[in-house]
Amino acid sequence: MKWLLTGIAFALAVSSIGGLLMKQRGLFSCRSGKALFAFLSVFLFVFSWMLADCLPRPTDTVVVTAAGVKGDYTTGSKVVLRHVSVDGRNMEFTYDGEKHWEWTHYQYFWQEYGEGSGKETPSRDFVLNVPVGTNRGITFLYGPDRGKVQVTCGEYQLSLDCSAGEETAVTTALPDSSIAQLKKWHIRRLVYFAVIEVLGMLLLLWAAKRLKRQAAAQAIRGRRNGALEVLRFVLSLWVILRHISIMGTSDAGQGAHIGVDMFFIISGYFLMQYFQRHGKDVKGWQYFFKRLEKLYPPLFLAVVMTMLVRWITGIGVGFNAYCWHEFLLLDVFGFEPYVLSVTWYVSAMLAGSLIVYLLLEHRYEAAVHYLLPAITLFVMGWLYQDHTCMDIPFGITGMLRGTSDIAMGCMCFLAVGWLEKHLKKSEGLSMAATVLELLLLTFFMHRMYSGRDKIDFFSVFLFPVLLISMMSFNSYLTRLLDTPLSITLGKHCYAVYLNHYMIILAMTALFPGMGMWPAFAAVTVASFLLSLGTEKLTGAAMGKLAAGCRKLMKEEKD
Repeated sequence: MKWLLTGIAFALAVSSIGGLLMKQRGLFSCRSGKALFAFLSVFLFVFSWMLADCLPRPTDTVVVTAAGVKGDYTTGSKVVLRHVSVDGRNMEFTYDGEKHWEWTHYQYFWQEYGEGSGKETPSRDFVLNVPVGTNRGITFLYGPDRGKVQVTCGEYQLSLDCSAGEETAVTTALPDSSIAQLKKWHIRRLVYFAVIEVLGMLLLLWAAKRLKRQAAAQAIRGRRNGALEVLRFVLSLWVILRHISIMGTSDAGQGAHIGVDMFFIISGYFLMQYFQRHGKDVKGWQYFFKRLEKLYPPLFLAVVMTMLVRWITGIGVGFNAYCWHEFLLLDVFGFEPYVLSVTWYVSAMLAGSLIVYLLLEHRYEAAVHYLLPAITLFVMGWLYQDHTCMDIPFGITGMLRGTSDIAMGCMCFLAVGWLEKHLKKSEGLSMAATVLELLLLTFFMHRMYSGRDKIDFFSVFLFPVLLISMMSFNSYLTRLLDTPLSITLGKHCYAVYLNHYMIILAMTALFPGMGMWPAFAAVTVASFLLSLGTEKLTGAAMGKLAAGCRKLMKEEKD
C-alpha cells in the first residue's frame, strides 16, 4: 500500500505542475477543458502504473520433494501433490524437465511396480519458479495418501505429513531473501512509473498545444482518417505480437485475434462507402476483381518468399504441393496445411465482401434493414455457443466470421451518415468522445494482451462504438492522430501483416533464444522495411501488366 500511495503522491505533483503550465499557455482553460484534463491525469496515472506493473518480478525457486509413499493403490488413494497455487492462482511446476499442472505417485507406481505391490516409491522433486510478493504465501494441496512432502522455499522449509489420508492445504511464508528482492522490485517499478508519468504529461502538453493551433473541427468522412490508419497499423502490430508468442517466446498478445475482427469491420465500413459512391456503376464481380487486383500481388509474393524461408530453414511445409490452395485463395474451404497461415484472412475478406456487396446490389433495402443485422447476430450467436473465444481462423467458419464482421462495418457507415445529418457538433461532444475513445482503446489493449474467452464476442460489438466515434465526433484524439505520417503507416499495414510471419520464421531459426520484446521490435522493423520493397515491386509489376493490357486492347480495336 505504501508504494501505491507514493505513486499517487508523485502523480498529483506531476499533474499539478502540468495544470499550471496548461493555465499559463491558455490550454484547456474552459470548465469542460479542465474536466478533460483531470480525467486525462487520472487516466495517465492508471496507465503508467499498469505499464510499470508489467516489470517482471523476481522469483524464488521452490523444490517440493515427495517421498515415503507406499503403494496399495487398489483402494483408490493416489494423489500426493495435487495443486500448487500462489495468491490463489494455480501454477505450473517442472518435473523431469517438463511442465505439469498435476502429478501423481499413482502414475509412477503403476508403471514401475504394478498394482497392489505394497512397495514404497522413491522420492520425486517438483520445481517451481514462484514470483515473490504474494501476501498469502505458497499453498500446497496434498493427499489423500500415505507419505510426506518436503518443501524448500529459499531459507524456509516445511514438511507435510500425508498420513491422515485427507486433503489438506498448507500455506508457507515468504523467506527474508524474498522480502529483500521484493523491496528492490518495488523501487524499480516506482522509477519506471515516474519516468512514464513524466513522459506522458509532456506528451499531453504537446498534444494540447498542437490542438490549439489546429483549425476548428473538420468533417473527416469522405477522406482518409489518419486516426483510423494509425489504429489499423497498431492492430497489425498486435497480430505480430500474437504470432511471436505462438513461436514460444511469451504468452503476451494471446487475445490479439480480435484485432482481425476489427480489420474485417473496417473493411466493411469502406465497402459500404464505396457502394454508396459507385454502386450504380460497379457490379459485384467488378468490385471483387478490383479488390483482388489490389490484394493478390502482395499475397502471392509473400507466399512465395515464405516457401523459400521454410525450405532454407527446414521449418514446416516448405515446397509442398499442398499449398496450392493459398495461391488460389481457397483457404475458406478448409484446405490445409498452410505455408503462410495469415492468408486465410484475405480469402475470408474477399469472400465475405463479395457476399455482402451482392446483397447490397440486388436487395439494398432488405439488406440494410434486415439481412445485414440478421447475419451479424446469427453468426455471432452461433460462434458464441460453439466456441470459447473468437480465435476461429480457418475454413467455412472463418469466412462466416469475416462476413458477419463486414456486415457490422457496413452498418457502422450507415450510422455515421445518420449522425452527420442529425447530430450538432460541439467542443463538449468532442471532449466526451475523447474520454470514450481512450476508455475503449484501453479496454481493447487489455483484451488483446491477455484476453482469450467468451468476452471476445462482446468486445467485437464494442469496436463499432469506437469506429463510429472516430468517424463522427471529431474528438481531440482523432484530430491529434490525423497526420500524414498516420496515413503512411496505414497504407503499409496490409503488407506488414503479410510479411511478418515469414520474418518470424527466419528469426526463429537464426536467433532461437531472443526475448519477446527484442523479437517484437526486430520483426516489426524488418516487416515494415520489407513491405516498402515488396509494395514497390508489386506496384511496378502491376503497372506494367496494366499497360500491356491497355496496349493489347488498343491493338484489337485498331
